[in-house]
Amino acid sequence: QAPLAQKSLSTAPLRPRDWGSPRPSMNSFGTDSAEKSTSKILGGGPTLDCTRPVDRQAKSLSAFFSQVDDLTFKERSVKNVSEKGRAKVVETLMEALSVASAAADSKARRLELKALADAAASAALVAAAAPAAPKWVHEEVLEQVVLLQRVRTRGRAADILAAAEPLRRLAALPMDSKVLKRTKVALELNSDFWKKSDAPEVRQMVSVLVKEWKNMYRGEQGTAAASKPRVFSQRTLRNAATDLEESAHGKTPLVEKYQDLVRALLGRLAQVPDQAIELLDGGVQAPAFVGRVHKAALAQEVSARVKRPKLDHDPAKKA
Repeated sequence: QAPLAQKSLSTAPLRPRDWGSPRPSMNSFGTDSAEKSTSKILGGGPTLDCTRPVDRQAKSLSAFFSQVDDLTFKERSVKNVSEKGRAKVVETLMEALSVASAAADSKARRLELKALADAAASAALVAAAAPAAPKWVHEEVLEQVVLLQRVRTRGRAADILAAAEPLRRLAALPMDSKVLKRTKVALELNSDFWKKSDAPEVRQMVSVLVKEWKNMYRGEQGTAAASKPRVFSQRTLRNAATDLEESAHGKTPLVEKYQDLVRALLGRLAQVPDQAIELLDGGVQAPAFVGRVHKAALAQEVSARVKRPKLDHDPAKKA
């Protein structure tokens, strides 16, 4: 029976899938090179055989199965930046805006003080060259001050309009800082009785005279008041920083580009602190500012990629 079975196997016709391809030999199922090549191509991973010691093969398997999937593409997406990370960026931008605005305001105030000092020096020269007010001006001012004091002492509403004529007379006199010091007329008109008078005409005349004399005195003495330092509230800083962060987040699709853009924004605020004032005042919108910084960063990146010409160090070519 064995010869018959062997004969039937050898004379069996080939199936269509086997046409044109030789039957695999029995030795391909062993540990020869053909089996190893097939395992390497189809398996894509380490295989167990008897070509290496068991401990080395165990280490290879352990290292293979301990590999972590490459999620670099997912991690680079800017959409995966956590809310905590974005909040930290907002805080960093707030601090940068605060520092830059303070630096810009300090610079502006230094320039303003310098201009005021120059103006005061010029005013002092003019005042020194100008002739002093004549004696009759002092006497006339003292007379008008006495009239105003009488109206204030009586304190009757019907007498307030009587102060209109002395005030008109004071407005027509040629005043200077020396007259103001000696007569103390500005001190009289600076009282609440005149500033809060029920007569609108008198109240307006007093306000105009006091303001005019104050400016004249400061100009002659060189004591013009500079503007106060600007201090932005935390709410204003947070709103501006949030707008900057949202614009940067929507401008770049990858985390690396988002981080680079944030660094570029911080660098621009440090280099040009005046732009922080414009952002906080609303003179410049955050999307436009971020767009300009982003465009400049891309141009700088492109220029950095330009290949420099290679130097030829071959002595034979030089000869």
